[in-house]
Amino acid sequence: MNFGFLFGMVLGLFIGACSASHGPTIRVRNEAAEVLTNVKLTGRSFDTTIASVLPGQTHEVRVSPRGETGVAVSFVANGSRVNVPEQGYFEDSWLYIVDVTITREHQVTVHATIRRTPW
Repeated sequence: MNFGFLFGMVLGLFIGACSASHGPTIRVRNEAAEVLTNVKLTGRSFDTTIASVLPGQTHEVRVSPRGETGVAVSFVANGSRVNVPEQGYFEDSWLYIVDVTITREHQVTVHATIRRTPW
C-alpha cells in the first residue's frame, strides 16, 4: 500500500472539510411565547440580523468574527426592543457552536461549545 498516497488523500479531505465550513455557528432559540423580530447578533467584525424567530424555533447562522469575541443580542418582542450586551466567548473557527437562548422573560443566555472532531 502506498502510504504517501493515503496520507495525501487524508490531508486533502481534512483541508477540504476545514475550508468548506468557515466560521462558528450561532443557534438562536426562542423560548418566549411570542415571535421575536429583528434579531440582531453582533460581535467583533460581524453583524447579522435574523428577520424573525417563531416561538419554539431555533435559527442557525454562520458568522466570521476576527479573533476572540462574544455576542451581543438585540431583538423586538411585543413592540419593545431588548438589548443585551456582549456575552460568551468564541473564536473564528468552524469548531465553535454558540447557543443563544431567549427565555420567556426575554433573558438571554450564551453558551459556546467546541465540536468533537472525528480525528
